[in-house]
Amino acid sequence: FLSSICVFILINTSFVFYEGPANWAGICSTGKRQSPIDIKSSETTLDKGLGAFTLKNYDRKLNKTFTGSNNGHSLGVSFPAGIYNVSGGGLNDVYTTVQFHFHYGPNDTVGSEHIVDGEHYAAEVSKQILD
Repeated sequence: FLSSICVFILINTSFVFYEGPANWAGICSTGKRQSPIDIKSSETTLDKGLGAFTLKNYDRKLNKTFTGSNNGHSLGVSFPAGIYNVSGGGLNDVYTTVQFHFHYGPNDTVGSEHIVDGEHYAAEVSKQILD
């Protein structure tokens, strides 16, 4: 599914390429705990004590209007707050999903915002939530 989306985008879109932190200004160029991050799998652990996430309406087809966008390096879908909610899993509140987007690049070696063990991937899905 993701491959089909990326192929369509590559054919029909002009790109604004990701230039990286070296080209960012102000505090964004000096921040230590911000996106993008390199996830080092050897340093990660699973905390089973956090429990499972509870997802509300993620499994239902609702009669709601979604808005799509494409800015040249991500394809996004936005929808009204309060419809798709997530809680549990160590979260202290109920959060509502208001947008998700795919980061992509011009080929299969770049595109993801974050990296895993020093490696970029062709695309990445990000979800925007509110509490």
